[in-house]
Amino acid sequence: MELMVVIGILLVLFFIVGDMIINGLRTTKFQSEQETAVESARKSMGEITKDIRGANTSQRGDYPILTAQGNEMAFFNDVNDDNIMEKVRYYLNGTNLVREIYLPGALNDYSVFSASSTAAMYVNNGALPIFSYFNSNSTTTAAINQIRMVKVYVMINVTPAIAPDDYILESYVNLRNLKDY
Repeated sequence: MELMVVIGILLVLFFIVGDMIINGLRTTKFQSEQETAVESARKSMGEITKDIRGANTSQRGDYPILTAQGNEMAFFNDVNDDNIMEKVRYYLNGTNLVREIYLPGALNDYSVFSASSTAAMYVNNGALPIFSYFNSNSTTTAAINQIRMVKVYVMINVTPAIAPDDYILESYVNLRNLKDY
């Protein structure tokens, strides 16, 4: 009888300790995923702002900005410092913010796909736009030829249903090649 009580107590302790270990591993995994996503987004935010800041006319003289929507922006920039403007496109694909680069090609029509990469994962903006556009008076604008500043706003969350809340990255970028004089 005493042996049965001891075995019962040991089994209860085993299950309690096992549950604590499993929950600890889950928490560690979640924190690691969240940290990886946030760190990746931080690095990417620097790249995004650098790309947007350097928007410039295309090889054939097109206006620097092609597309200016809430979750998509396309523009020209010399991203690889070869004195040839590439087309850079950022857009939301599910929960990934994707960066695509197109080369000018023989006809300078930017039909040559060069590279694609994920700028940020686990984007959780919902209805909030990633890109917002402002004119020289810092007033919101939808007219591409009036854009002088871009707000980049990204909310990152690996698992939105579980704490912690969204990690917010926000940056305002002045387009240095589109100044009003």
